[in-house]
Amino acid sequence: MPHHFTLSSEFEKNWQPIADSFYKSKYADSVIKRYNSNTKEDLEFQKKDIDLTLILSDRSIHISEKFRKEDYGDLLIELYSKYPDVKGWMRNSEAEFLVYFTPNKIYTINKTDLAKWFETEKLEEKLKQEIFDFQSSNLYKSSRKKTEFISSKENTISIYLIQAYNKMKDGEWHTLSLTISWNDLEKEGVQFKKYPI
Repeated sequence: MPHHFTLSSEFEKNWQPIADSFYKSKYADSVIKRYNSNTKEDLEFQKKDIDLTLILSDRSIHISEKFRKEDYGDLLIELYSKYPDVKGWMRNSEAEFLVYFTPNKIYTINKTDLAKWFETEKLEEKLKQEIFDFQSSNLYKSSRKKTEFISSKENTISIYLIQAYNKMKDGEWHTLSLTISWNDLEKEGVQFKKYPI
């Protein structure tokens, strides 16, 4: 069954008032500039995976927002937005922070620190053949597969490979992601904060 891209977009828009309230609770005097229209400026920021800029008195913070319908206890990392040609936000995001929303918790994570860990572990390289085999055997459906790898700190890390099969009037494509538990990220020394909603 194809993933409904339009429905996902609507789901994210419904979260925006909650997200804005969260930012204002942390930075009361901030200005929130969202890039959610089809203007030239907004599309440029969208290409960089920047959903909004939080403008403070002394600096600005570029933020990428991610939304999940459930708190699965893990972070979903997009490897390919369109496999195999278009890399996902893990590679092309210029955001400084990810703000990750679930029904009960909000997680914030420094994107630079996450990217540094991702590069150190050479995750895409380690999983390249497994990703190819997984995608090839699930061409016309959304699917998931559990696997694991040993990190450079010698931790055994369990992950899920997740494929969303997208089909719209203008074509079909596969979005490939992986999930890693917040507990495993913590063991690896990747810093994040969590807040109740």
